[in-house]
Amino acid sequence: MNPQDNKTTTVSILVCAYNHGKYIGKCIEGILQQSFEHFELIILNDGSTDNTDEIVRSFNDRRIRYIKNENNSGSIGKIRNQAVSCARGDYIFFTDSDCIPKFDWIERGLSEFKREKVFAVEGKLIYHKEGYRPALSERKVSNESGGMWMNANMAFRREIFEEFNYDPTMRRQEDRELAIRVRRKYKIPFAPSCIVYHQIIKRSVGQYLLEARNICPDEMIRLFKEYGDRNDMFTNKYRIYNPIFLAAFIFPPLILAEIFLGRVRSWSDVILLPFVWLKSAYVRFLVWKAAIKHRVFVL
Repeated sequence: MNPQDNKTTTVSILVCAYNHGKYIGKCIEGILQQSFEHFELIILNDGSTDNTDEIVRSFNDRRIRYIKNENNSGSIGKIRNQAVSCARGDYIFFTDSDCIPKFDWIERGLSEFKREKVFAVEGKLIYHKEGYRPALSERKVSNESGGMWMNANMAFRREIFEEFNYDPTMRRQEDRELAIRVRRKYKIPFAPSCIVYHQIIKRSVGQYLLEARNICPDEMIRLFKEYGDRNDMFTNKYRIYNPIFLAAFIFPPLILAEIFLGRVRSWSDVILLPFVWLKSAYVRFLVWKAAIKHRVFVL
């Protein structure tokens, strides 16, 4: 970027956190080490009950603005709106508290805004590192080809929030719902050089099974009915006729294929194996239950 831009362009980085004390320290370190230095980092702690508050307060950098809600709001859309209302930058960058931006993340994102007149940019999200294959006990979160608009790596011109905001009623998919509305009027290019890495997330049996309940199928259906969005609800990921799911459902021992796929690398992975079938079946039960409720067909 032109050095003059560093003096005139201001950036707000927004990180919303809830019980991520284990990860948020590395997130903050990655942000403070950015090649573009003229930014404010707004960290909004939404009523965490772990050591998130202690970790955030251990950093002494004038660019950090820390906001702590005493109680959890129960709505990620509401919290993102709260964070946006505090931002003062010309550009607003989002990442999550369990992510680590690459050192030139802001610089690359701003270059995309300069390259063409756009109001939002979608960056690349890589799980852990390039080419890494997660184990079964890890929760992979990535966006390497675009079109997912995950707030782990999104950036906006400030003025976009004069016209749009996050839906405060959404528990999940709030970032995708906003992007769908924005894209009706403005382009959102995918910038593969604007990179954020998602930290390794290990999960217990309880956490693994809880993910099934957290998919929020009602909100998937809402996106389809209101905007025609078919990203999650209508992909093979959740469809009953997915050949891999059908085969494993009929003959559960096929789950052992996870071993040959290299996803079983520790005792934690072995413990999860019996629950792969259970979770897969339960997810589809929840999706179909919601589909019947809303009269949507999702074979």
